[in-house]
Amino acid sequence: MGSCGSIRIAVGMIRAAITLKLCSYEETGGIVAALTTSIRYINKSVGRATLAHLYRAARIGVVTPLRDGMNLVSKEYIAAQDPRDPGVLILSRFAGAARELRGALQVNPYDIDGVAHALRAACEMSLEERIARFEPMLQHLRVYDVHRWREDFIHALTPDHALAMSA
Repeated sequence: MGSCGSIRIAVGMIRAAITLKLCSYEETGGIVAALTTSIRYINKSVGRATLAHLYRAARIGVVTPLRDGMNLVSKEYIAAQDPRDPGVLILSRFAGAARELRGALQVNPYDIDGVAHALRAACEMSLEERIARFEPMLQHLRVYDVHRWREDFIHALTPDHALAMSA
């Protein structure tokens, strides 16, 4: 019997790692238990290597800010995945990264039923679909990295670009 699970990392002022065991599977792939939860609260900083391991271990990454934010967390989650067996990203449609990470299961965090459906879909998602969703997101992150962002930002500050934008 396998299991489907996720690790959710709360970052910023709150430093916590919340582990949700979302569902268990029979060999046929059917859901046996809807939700069992174990929570481990960590009230200290987590190093980059530990954070990367937590992201990679997460079968499902849930990033559901109520307004734009948490973009780096969703991108770190994707970057940390094993390309041969990636996890599933559930991402708030209000996060700016939702425009970039189109392979994520996008949700309205105010819609509890919608989030629950996304969690179930993530638990039941085949390896083939997970890879098909993951690969374009990773490719996007490889092209639109911090260096590209810097170049685009500096270009936007140039007088010629500012004039073109105001016309």
